[in-house]
Amino acid sequence: SYSIAFPMICQDFTSSLNRICPEEYDILISETHGLANSFLDKMAEKTIDQIDTYCNEYILMAKDLLPVKAAAIFSEKEQEYKKKIEDSEKPDQDEKSDKNDQEDREAKKKRRKTMVNRATVRKNLFESKI
Repeated sequence: SYSIAFPMICQDFTSSLNRICPEEYDILISETHGLANSFLDKMAEKTIDQIDTYCNEYILMAKDLLPVKAAAIFSEKEQEYKKKIEDSEKPDQDEKSDKNDQEDREAKKKRRKTMVNRATVRKNLFESKI
């Protein structure tokens, strides 16, 4: 309500005119209309700028919620969690013998080999293996 007080005051300028001087009426009306219009134009520009800023921030926040970004954040937090667990278990590993460490490494290597995806070459384009 306070934002349009100035144009409303400009509207009341006509009541301050004297009926004896009608030549001032046109000048005063054109000036007050010009002032009120320029004020409202500036208000509209500021509003447009604020809405544009809001929309850009909204778009950036929506992009941050995309599954690709969420997966990256999840993966990063998971890695931190794994490091935290490994650090807490480190004193227990000192008690293990070197033989147990080698067995663990070999077991991990075997698991890695089984996880490797090998691309299958299709000889027949119409052959489908589901």
